[in-house]
Amino acid sequence: MPERRRWPSARQVLLGVLLAQLLAVPAVGWGVLRPLVHRSAHELATAMQLAAAQWRALAADPPARRAWGEALAREHGLQILEDAPAAAIPPGLDVYVWALTHALPSGSVSVIEGPQGSRVQWVDDPAPGRVLRIVASPPRLRPAVLALLALQLSGIAGTLLALRWQAHLALQQRRKTILLGSLAHDLRTPLTRLRLLVDLQDGLPGADRAAMLGSVAALQSLVDQSLDLFTPAGHEPLSTEGWAAWVAARQSAWPDVVWTGADSPCADAQLPHPETLARALGNLLDNARHHGRAPVRVTVRDDGRALHLTVQDAGTGVPAAVWKSLCRQEVPTAQGHGIGLLSTRWRMERAGGALTWHNGVVGLRMPWAGTP
Repeated sequence: MPERRRWPSARQVLLGVLLAQLLAVPAVGWGVLRPLVHRSAHELATAMQLAAAQWRALAADPPARRAWGEALAREHGLQILEDAPAAAIPPGLDVYVWALTHALPSGSVSVIEGPQGSRVQWVDDPAPGRVLRIVASPPRLRPAVLALLALQLSGIAGTLLALRWQAHLALQQRRKTILLGSLAHDLRTPLTRLRLLVDLQDGLPGADRAAMLGSVAALQSLVDQSLDLFTPAGHEPLSTEGWAAWVAARQSAWPDVVWTGADSPCADAQLPHPETLARALGNLLDNARHHGRAPVRVTVRDDGRALHLTVQDAGTGVPAAVWKSLCRQEVPTAQGHGIGLLSTRWRMERAGGALTWHNGVVGLRMPWAGTP
């Protein structure tokens, strides 16, 4: 059966965002700027045609035509002239000139140099020798276009910076993992020598010897937990046929632990990360044996979608304050509840499982392979 699908990593999410932003640039140009330019050109073309029609209607009344032309230039920025067309310059608004040309039924459109910048002129020839020229200032679309492009580029730049920062964080995390894993590994030899030195001290009182060995054992437990966190576990799935052997190995390692429901796993399923589950269960059992009260009990429950293992002793269990610290990704400060529980939670989450808690009882949840 296929393994459970994992969520995409932060790098994959950022790359997806970057691709979407790159695709959004032409999409915005086609879906937003193009309709804006066409609508503006259509409105200007309509105004030019109405102005030309009114100018021709007032041909019999030159004073009225002159007054109307001055009002048109003052209020709407349209200038109507009956003279030779002005010399055209290379257009800076190619798309707008193209849209205006297609919006007008006849004549030609070009860009000319005006006293306050570029202007567009529509030259129409309604009758031989009677050239009508209408000059207008194009709408200021360039600031809006530049602002929109700047917004798109700033988003792309922000995503690229986030990708670089994420790569930097990933590198720092890898270095920290290697450093801490090497440190924990190198501490094993001095601790072993220290334990041997304590055992070889013949004149050491029994209470002092037990106290020193307990301190060494506590340090050894911290080293083992650190190595357990930074050492990758195997990913070979466990079938239901191998479940009995897996439970027998745990029972052999912790013979005083009482198991309940261990013989009823899912009939046709695979456990995706048995080694991870074994390490996490070992951490919980060591924690219960060293800081709880006997007997320690492991309860196995299968809900058809995941395997649930709960570890409970005769003591008070894991306090709620400790669980809240774990939820905040903080190392608990309560006696007996340190990095072990936090490393157990991290390891289970990396394998797709979870560390659970209910009324002081901690447990493990590992979904069967192929379940959502």
